[in-house]
Amino acid sequence: MRDPQVREMFYTMMDAEVGSMGKASHVAFAETVFNRAQYEGKTLKQILSNRDYYQPYKDGGYKKAQNRMNNQLRQNYSSVIDEVGIGGSDTTNGASHNASGSVAKNAVKEYDAVPETLMNIGGETYYSKTFEQKQRKNLP
Repeated sequence: MRDPQVREMFYTMMDAEVGSMGKASHVAFAETVFNRAQYEGKTLKQILSNRDYYQPYKDGGYKKAQNRMNNQLRQNYSSVIDEVGIGGSDTTNGASHNASGSVAKNAVKEYDAVPETLMNIGGETYYSKTFEQKQRKNLP
């Protein structure tokens, strides 16, 4: 990913969503972004710009993360993004969504999560939806 604007969006959203949860959560979050882009045939920018999907856009968390961003965080998040995007990390077995709170509790019933894909990393729940797991089996 060479576009500095998209990279900055990625750093900021990672910080807003899972910044305090440790590297394993950072990796898992990055995997969901890359996986969702692939499953939906969208760019990373389109995924990261989805104001309906990401809660930090709604509750001010994204703006707070922008204000908190510094070169050390950028460096940490950059290594995670490279590990996932270039290295092909797949610690979440193709997960394409992350959730917490009531969304995480209702992921199977209300959000079509495949129960076998649910995993908790650092306090955040990661999962795939049924149609995505079918797509994943057909990817090269």
